[in-house]
Amino acid sequence: MMDRCRFRSWRAGLGALILPLTAVALVAVLAAPVRAGVTVRFDPTGGGGVNPGVTINASQFTWAPGNAVAIGAITPGSGPNVGTTFELKYQAILLGINGTTQLGGGVSITSQQNDTTPANGGEIRAGTTDTGREVTITADFREVITAKDADGTLHFALVAGAPNVVSIYSALAQTAKNFAGTGFDAGTLILQGSVIQNGIEGSYASVFKTSPNAPVAFNQYPAASDAAANAFWAGTSTTSGTGSTFLPVQIDPTKTNAAFFPTGGPGIFQLTFPSISTADPFNSVEPSKTFFGGTTPSLGATNGFSSTDVQFQVLASNDFAVPEPASIVSTLTAATLIPAFLYLRRRRSSKPTVA
Repeated sequence: MMDRCRFRSWRAGLGALILPLTAVALVAVLAAPVRAGVTVRFDPTGGGGVNPGVTINASQFTWAPGNAVAIGAITPGSGPNVGTTFELKYQAILLGINGTTQLGGGVSITSQQNDTTPANGGEIRAGTTDTGREVTITADFREVITAKDADGTLHFALVAGAPNVVSIYSALAQTAKNFAGTGFDAGTLILQGSVIQNGIEGSYASVFKTSPNAPVAFNQYPAASDAAANAFWAGTSTTSGTGSTFLPVQIDPTKTNAAFFPTGGPGIFQLTFPSISTADPFNSVEPSKTFFGGTTPSLGATNGFSSTDVQFQVLASNDFAVPEPASIVSTLTAATLIPAFLYLRRRRSSKPTVA
């Protein structure tokens, strides 16, 4: 009897020790360093990486100036107000890939900022191959205006819940059209995730500073843009402003297309948008008259004031980051590993599945 009591006392004491040490181990994992700016294997042809002449070791995607619209962010006649929750949509065409092919070949993409020229706009050239493909991005999530400073700076917070999806597609070159606003969600879905509050390279943050100046012309993209866009936006003005956003995006490994990411890395890495530049008026791309999903902005005579929505141009890039496996292992000491193993073994009858 005495031995049994002592055993129970020892086991209870061990359980009391195990839980805090397991918690320490978990904190150590979460606090482990990450590798930012790593390369991922990307095959723009969707060929599964079998051709090293077109398969790219990519460390960063640079997106061409694109369009975003904050749906329901404006109180007509007064502008944006603190406490307003709204839906934000963003769409753009890939403009650059930082990296080389597996054979050391260069990578380039032809710019397509209007709907008419060039004929091969958006096409990725990998090494000596014109792939005939373009890549686009769409984002759809919610924000709330949390504060407005005396100088006109607006502060935003991420709102949890649907919609919350960031998608990357591959389609034939020149499928997406900036002015028409179509084709950004066409073709093949190659990567998808959602915006999160705390990423492994930083936390979500967004600001936009409005200008007190009188409204200016909304579409100021150079006159070389197509006549249809100039005619459509003639007479539309806009409030002015600039801003920036840090947008962590967690990749969904079940929505990663292995034909385009053959090494399977997207299952563990995280896309981030470390520097999104937002601005009005439009001077680097044509304003879109529609957005993916069939959304038509309600701008009124003056964008950002007359009606419920505000539309702005966005310049974004993203790099890739993964947890550092070696640092995770090194943070786990024998004092944490052994009790955690004993605890798991006592609770489980079989080995855990390794992803």
